[in-house]
Amino acid sequence: MKILFLFVLVLGNSTFSQSFNKDHIVDTDVGFVRIQQSGDFDNDDDQDLLSVSATLVAWYENLDGLGNYGDPITIDIDMGQSFNQLVVDLDKDGKEDILISYFDQDLIVWYQNLGGGTFAPFVVLASGLSQASGIAAGDLDGDNDLDLVLGVSNNSGLYWIEHLDGNGSFGPLIPISNTLSQARRQVVADIDGDNDLDVLSNSAGSSIMSWFENTDGQGDFSIQHIVAVGGLYENYFHMSDLDGDSDLDILSNKVNEILWRENLGGGNFGPAQIIFSYTDPTPDLASVYAVDLDNDGDLDVTYDSGYDFGKVFHLNTDGQGNFGPANILTSPDGGTSGNNLPVDIDGDGDMDLINTSLFFEMNNRNDIYWYENLTILSITDIEINDLILSPNPVDEILSITSKDDLQNAIFYQVIGQSILVTKQNFDKIDVSFLPKGIYLVEVQTNNGKTIKKIIKD
Repeated sequence: MKILFLFVLVLGNSTFSQSFNKDHIVDTDVGFVRIQQSGDFDNDDDQDLLSVSATLVAWYENLDGLGNYGDPITIDIDMGQSFNQLVVDLDKDGKEDILISYFDQDLIVWYQNLGGGTFAPFVVLASGLSQASGIAAGDLDGDNDLDLVLGVSNNSGLYWIEHLDGNGSFGPLIPISNTLSQARRQVVADIDGDNDLDVLSNSAGSSIMSWFENTDGQGDFSIQHIVAVGGLYENYFHMSDLDGDSDLDILSNKVNEILWRENLGGGNFGPAQIIFSYTDPTPDLASVYAVDLDNDGDLDVTYDSGYDFGKVFHLNTDGQGNFGPANILTSPDGGTSGNNLPVDIDGDGDMDLINTSLFFEMNNRNDIYWYENLTILSITDIEINDLILSPNPVDEILSITSKDDLQNAIFYQVIGQSILVTKQNFDKIDVSFLPKGIYLVEVQTNNGKTIKKIIKD
């Protein structure tokens, strides 16, 4: 079933060209869904959806690669609240697994994908975290498997656990900080550009955003760098290159503001730059992402308003982190917007947006639906002379060659998150650190740009 409506509201004075069309219903009356994630759970090269509520963990199969979804397929029931989930190939078997942080049961668990979207009963990876919250994955100790960083909701502490064998066996909790309070969300990234993975975390109290330096590439996080002190809690954040200078900036949201901090080099961050601040109605901003919505080679910003005026995005006007006014995708009549996830649902090369809508006047019915991004339909395909990305699939080193002059290559996860920007040495791009999966590579030359798909082995 499809409900037809177009976004209708633009805040501020601007010329607006970004096109989103009708929403597509995934499921109705699903209960209170905290968040969704996407992944190719049945290995058929399209994006399925994960939905998590207190009573049901389920996935929806993308039946045709165009965003028509089947009925929910149950993974687990009655596990209580979860504030963070992660889709990764934890055991490197070529199938995407699911990691979930369960707040009520204070557990971090792994659902192994057995193939075809069949998941094994969960395995507990960690417990005793004083209401488990954050979960992030990366190779913290340089042994070519995915370790985990774990946050805490209602107490002090930030931890990581070592992946011992690459097959899902983990060691005990290793403290990153014993004093960080309410570290509910984390990001793993090379913040200082020294080719190992550091940890960014939010918190409450004297510091509200910090990163912990991986001092030896082996998981020694003994140096804390404070990014921000005081102010409202920053609920959601990501690291992306917002200004096109090949390092990772911080994009985050408070309940009333969307902001970013420039990485000045080496993990030194400038002051917060406000993208937008809401005062009326009282906002509840959430789920901020950096993603190229208009396929112009830079990263735009999208987030959820938390209220009835819908989903919001700002276009990056110059590729240097200057953002235009707020553009709103309206919720269905009577619905209150919730959640936000950018992903190419219909496989057409642009990023669509997943959303939920809560209908208070319909006995709190909650629906899952998605907005279709029509950008790719209005772009003239550019034929780049003899463009080759090889090998594909790729394991460690990717080569991009063309008779045209290569200017940059931007690597995206299928959810639209930029993870790598290359402006030189196109013949030897190191992708060994990327998890297995499908990536979109936007290649810009002097004659235009195009998007290619690669598979990381």
